[in-house]
Amino acid sequence: MREGVIKLAYGKAEVSVTLPVDNLEIVKPKKVNLAQSQKELVLQAINNPINSPPLKEVVRKGEKVCILVNDITRLTKSETFLPVLLEELNQIGVADNKISILFTNGLHRRMTKEEHRLIVGNDIAGKVKMYDHSARESKCLYVGKTSFGNKVYLNKMILEADRIIMTGGIILHHAAGYGGGRKAILPGVAKESSIYYNHRLIFEGNMAKPGVLNGNPLHEDALEACKFVKPDFLLNIVPDHEGNIAQAFAGHFHFAHKRGCELVDDLYKVKIQEQANLVIASCGGFPNDIDLRQSKKSLYNASFAVKRGGTIIFLAECSKGFTREGESFFEWATKYKTTDAIKEALLNNFQLGGCQVYRIREVLDRAQVHILTEIPDNIIKEIGLIPIVSLQEVIDSCIKEFGYDEKIIIMPRAALTLPEKSN
Repeated sequence: MREGVIKLAYGKAEVSVTLPVDNLEIVKPKKVNLAQSQKELVLQAINNPINSPPLKEVVRKGEKVCILVNDITRLTKSETFLPVLLEELNQIGVADNKISILFTNGLHRRMTKEEHRLIVGNDIAGKVKMYDHSARESKCLYVGKTSFGNKVYLNKMILEADRIIMTGGIILHHAAGYGGGRKAILPGVAKESSIYYNHRLIFEGNMAKPGVLNGNPLHEDALEACKFVKPDFLLNIVPDHEGNIAQAFAGHFHFAHKRGCELVDDLYKVKIQEQANLVIASCGGFPNDIDLRQSKKSLYNASFAVKRGGTIIFLAECSKGFTREGESFFEWATKYKTTDAIKEALLNNFQLGGCQVYRIREVLDRAQVHILTEIPDNIIKEIGLIPIVSLQEVIDSCIKEFGYDEKIIIMPRAALTLPEKSN
């Protein structure tokens, strides 16, 4: 039996494991060969907008521009594309004092000044005013009711701006299908009640899942919310597997985003011949495994690769514990032990902590999960996960249980990767 050493990201570090290689299938994103600089990719997108006039025809000299930017949980190379975008606005005749950045925190906590600087870069941090959106505290105004019945309230700042420019990154999302695009508006800068209503749509049918737009109620509800304010321009990037800009997309808030989703499909939907009894998955490191709230997206992706009754060995450091947002994650995990119980409780009283636990319970209905994490063992056991003391010992034990000839799937960047069975 031939063996090899595989390195997997864990937080900001790596861990090494030894695995038999003959029956090992590594499910990972497609490699991107970058022929242009990061700045050139951004400029090319801005100068070739999709279903939209050029930026210089959208924004007028002296107008007040609000740029929507992701928070710290989604590092999308904003420190790279924001200087390019601001330079373009300056050339149009929009001075720095007419430009503001609003961080699309959604239900996430407000950020620190250091986190602001990390996201936008040192040059931008000293040039324009920056604000955090708070779904609970920011002044929000009613803009309309979606066909799903969601009464949408959005941050007053974007409604007072002459122009709204959306930015962000497009990756797979466990419920909305994909990140980026309309999510900068809802949940990005929406009121708490509007966000909860949108997230509750996860129970409408079975289309609220990664890699799906058509028929996905979370996506369609957010898109309708977006149309209430008609954002003027979008600049989204698709990251490669190392976090660099693989390609940028600019233009209409819906059509440019949709084009970006097509590239995500090409890079991150990975065909597998069959599922495996043993799947070893890493989130891909920080910030994808900053807490269990973020990490569960990777675990959910990994569940598409495992056979029912199989085992997932999951690496998620979770340096910030369950969640950075103060949600009642642990209370939901300990009170409701089944997916049906959580679903019933959420339909009566939707809370985001419960929604996070629901996704984990869905995975546990399918497979046993061993987790390497910094969250204390006694708490992990309460959720239904099995804490790992020695990663190699657990791997060796699982291989012995399922058989040395059994296929093993390893997912080094599970946050980005969606396994799909070949037809």
